[in-house]
Amino acid sequence: NAMRQAKALGKMIVAHCEDNSLLKGGYIHDGEYAKAHGLHTHVHLSETASEHEECKARRGGLTPAGWFEEMGIFDVPCTAAHCVWATAEDRAIFRRRGVSVAHNPTSNMKLGSGFAPISELLDEGVNVTLGTDGAASNNNLDLFEEMHLASIIHKGYAHNAALMSAEDVFLMATRNGAMQQGRSDTGTLELGKKADIVALDLSGLHMRPAFDACSVLCYQTQASDVCMTMVDGRILYENGEYTTDGLKYLVTTDQDGDTVSPIRTVV
Repeated sequence: NAMRQAKALGKMIVAHCEDNSLLKGGYIHDGEYAKAHGLHTHVHLSETASEHEECKARRGGLTPAGWFEEMGIFDVPCTAAHCVWATAEDRAIFRRRGVSVAHNPTSNMKLGSGFAPISELLDEGVNVTLGTDGAASNNNLDLFEEMHLASIIHKGYAHNAALMSAEDVFLMATRNGAMQQGRSDTGTLELGKKADIVALDLSGLHMRPAFDACSVLCYQTQASDVCMTMVDGRILYENGEYTTDGLKYLVTTDQDGDTVSPIRTVV
């Protein structure tokens, strides 16, 4: 089912699942609704070969990208997740319509979906960002792990160590994400922009040697190295302690359903 009117950054996001989940009228309505209200759209697109081919069989040869374009989903800023089986023609649609692609390497590897044409998308001028997909197909939702995988799996697949440089992946995780959201007030550390900052502890042995910042971030950093997270100048996490009320009593259960100790937080 479509998820409508989800609030994000002061805007509303109209979210879609794959082509087989909604009728044509629903897509047209959502595209028109998003356009009328100045919203963004979000789709999961060509994640698997079966989804891609079934869409073509049902839609007179149209790929999911071609179908979404015809339905008006790309008439507003759109983020397309996965795009593993996107064709050259699909990539041309993304570039022409300003669609951002969210790369989810862990999910694509865990589910055996395939290797998205990320290097080609970047070379062709498509804005590519990083995502984690959901917990069911990712588990730890670790963006540093996504950076690491994105920076190495395409090299191995293409037998080309020059692909997906650490600098490219760093931009995917920062500036490109801000561009995807239509935001010019974040994504880089500059005077006048929001103080959205992650600080890392570089003292671990796995962080040495550290000659290049982007290489350290992509090839060495782990989530446990984060020592401070700041959003718009407000510290949300620092040195193992959460400062927000929402995480005051984060409780999990073990496999037997027994409650384990909550994470210690600061009010």
